[in-house]
Amino acid sequence: MGFAIAAHLEANILLVDEVLAVGDADFQRRCLGKMSEIGQSGRTVVFISHNMEAVARLCGRAVWLDKGQVRSVGPTSDVIGEYTRSSAGNAAALVLERDHTRQAQVISLAVVDADGQPLSVLNTWTESYIQVIVAVGAPTPGLDVGVQVHTAGGLNLLDEYILEQKAVDLSGT
Repeated sequence: MGFAIAAHLEANILLVDEVLAVGDADFQRRCLGKMSEIGQSGRTVVFISHNMEAVARLCGRAVWLDKGQVRSVGPTSDVIGEYTRSSAGNAAALVLERDHTRQAQVISLAVVDADGQPLSVLNTWTESYIQVIVAVGAPTPGLDVGVQVHTAGGLNLLDEYILEQKAVDLSGT
């Protein structure tokens, strides 16, 4: 309600702090649309958020503040890149199940670009692939490798079985 009231005022500067953390997807879409409309009308929107996708869609320039200190200022994609590279070690956890009694082991898992080069930052606008290296100690018919990707908030983004779709035969490997 506070956002709805503020968005309809004729103030020159609109400060929006994590409005997208509440409400359903439709509410969030309408908020982004209204903020974009306000910005395009020549008024200033200061959007404070940890939602990098929303920041990328809404903002042409960004400021990254860390513990009250300015860490970076510039084009949004550059600042987001610096922020995500810096927080990559702290954010998501990569879970590889390693059980030496199994016939197949996941050796490594990486997110790579179209050329197979590892990506340190995963953006929604970048073509990317999940590369899984599996060691098979004995013929393993019916082996399948599954990958799940979740946001830090627990939202399931991907739940795929790779070998089933690519029809890779590891039975004699």
